[in-house]
Parts: sequence; C-alpha cells; structure tokens
Amino acid sequence: MEPTVLFIQDQEVRRILTMRGAITALEGCFQELGEGRGVNRVRSHTHLPTAHEGLAFRFKTFEGGLSRLGFYGMRIFSDHLSYPTVAGSQRQVKKYYDEKFANGLAVVADVTENRLVAIIADGWFSLLRVGGTSALGTKYLARCESREVGLLGSGWQARGLAMGLKVVLPSLTRIKVFSPDSSRRNQFANDMSSHLGIPVQAVGSGDEAMENVDVIATATSSMTPVVKKEWLREGIHIVAGAHSCEVPDEVISKADVAFIAQHEVGMEPRSPDFDEAMRRGKMVLQGEVQSKRSLDWSRLGLLSDLISGKKSGRHDNKQITLMINNFGLGAQYAALGAAVYKLAQQHGLGHPLPYSWFLSEYTWSNPGAVE
Repeated sequence: MEPTVLFIQDQEVRRILTMRGAITALEGCFQELGEGRGVNRVRSHTHLPTAHEGLAFRFKTFEGGLSRLGFYGMRIFSDHLSYPTVAGSQRQVKKYYDEKFANGLAVVADVTENRLVAIIADGWFSLLRVGGTSALGTKYLARCESREVGLLGSGWQARGLAMGLKVVLPSLTRIKVFSPDSSRRNQFANDMSSHLGIPVQAVGSGDEAMENVDVIATATSSMTPVVKKEWLREGIHIVAGAHSCEVPDEVISKADVAFIAQHEVGMEPRSPDFDEAMRRGKMVLQGEVQSKRSLDWSRLGLLSDLISGKKSGRHDNKQITLMINNFGLGAQYAALGAAVYKLAQQHGLGHPLPYSWFLSEYTWSNPGAVE
C-alpha cells in the first residue's frame, strides 16, 4: 500500500490538540533539547518592501528535529507588516491573506522512515505553540500558589498565553487585561472569561492591570518596552510571551532568575530598498532591536536547560523570576507536528495525499524536453 502525506486543516487541529496536550509535547521537546538530543536551525525572516507605502512582505522559516521522538519539523509562513505608532510606541502589526486566514504551514517528517508524513495548517497550531511555551516557563518559575495575572495585550497571542497560564497555574482565579483599544480588550475579556471559566477583567491602564498580581504577562505588538520596573515586587514572575522588546533592560537586571527561549536572533536578510525604509523609520526588525541592546543575553539561561534540570529555577517565594519567549524553534514544530499527526491518525482526521505526488525521479528513464 502506497504511503500518504496527511494534510491536516486548521479546524481539525482545533478539534484534537488541546493546550494541555501542547504543553506536554513542548515539555518533551525542551527536555530533549536540554539533553542534547535535538537540533534547530535559527529562524530566517526575509523582508521586502511592497508597492504599498509602509507595508512590508516577510517570509519566515525555521526548522529542527528531535532524535528520541524521531520527527523533524519546519515552519513556512508569510505575512504583511506595518509599523504604526499606537499609544506613543511603535508597533509591528501583522496582516495576512485576509482578516481571518493566515498563510502558514508546518511540514513534518519521520526521521526513521526518511519521508514527509504531514503538512499542517499553522493557525491554532502556532497559537498553542507560542502560548504553551510561555506557560511552560511559567510552570517552572512562578510561585505555585499564584492566583492573579496582569496581562498586557488582547490579540491572538494574548489569547494563547491566557489559555496556557490557566493550565499551568492551578490556583489562578483572575486575569486582568489591558490594551490601548478598549473595544478589543473588552471583547477579549468576554471571550476568555467564557473560555477559561474564570473572571477575565478588562481594566483601563497597565498600572491597574498589574496591581497586586502574582504574574506579569505580556503578549503585545510593541517594539518598545511595556513592563515597568515599578511593577516589580518580591516573588513576582514576569513572562514576555511575544518577544524580548516588551521587557526593558532594567527589569531584566532586577530578576533573580531569568530564562529565554533562545539566545540567537537568527537571520533577517532584506533588500536595499527595505534598508532605506528602515533608515526613514518606516520599518523595524525585531531581531535587530534585540541585538542592538546593551544587555548580555547569554547570561539568561535557556528554557531547555531549565526543563532538563541543567539549571535551577526559583529557590524561594521571594525571588523575582523572568521568562522571555523571544523566538520560535524548529524543534517545537517537530514535537507538536508529531503530536498532531498521531492524533489525526487516531481520530480519522486529515486528508491523505499520495506520497508519489511529493517524489522526484532521480533517473534518466524519463528525460524532459531539450528546450
């Protein structure tokens, strides 16, 4: 019987992969990475300006694999970026094919069989990947009795972060959320209160969101810091769930224990006309923003070392802890891709495509046209 490649749609991923299941898979991923059983190629974000002023095209890929799990994964994604100033800070705003559908795929291969096994729509998949990774760091670093979270951001990634925190914080009783758009934060509060089964309260300022909370959480599009050092107090945990731009150096330096997803910022090739747009302040590169900061990022421990036990986390309830989920890793796509592939097979989901469609013939038996 000819093998197949399983194409799994976004709605099918939503049916079978839960946040708890994603966190379990990600925990195994970072455990393997910490043990030296995995590999990652750092992200590549290639940029071009478009015919529309202030709008850039970005094509992103990264990949990696896990030897014990026996799977390899790759992310392929494109988006349009603009950089408006909102509430006094420059933002990176993503636009996709339309307002609802993104252009992303996860490609998954079986290492032992040396073949492509699945192509997965990267929507819900990525929401669980990002939110689950941030929550995983919180599981190992936050005080287990943490009850209240202050959240900055009310977009797509903020939803994933809230879902992940609900899974890993057993004592969580309330989330307070602030973002500059009152209608969006109110909608977020209504949606997530219903989905999580705990009160999610929209508030009028970041200061109000962070009053008397146990965890400071961020998932914003801001390219400048949003966390204030005045919010820090004994025992608090900070999780930057979108990128390193959200946390200033002065906050990072006050953390007793600090971890990051990865040290490398990856590659950000761009065309000369994109460089010109950067000089005019119209475009920003997230990796360049991180690399130009004076902070020695290598002093932050890797999440994989925390999960695998190479480095210790919180020692007592007085310490300030920090986790920055700065960039994605290809090994995450191996771990979650394998989980989704196996679940789809168990539930009879996905669309089998003949494996022969993806093969090229390396023989001279059927030469093509001369011209």
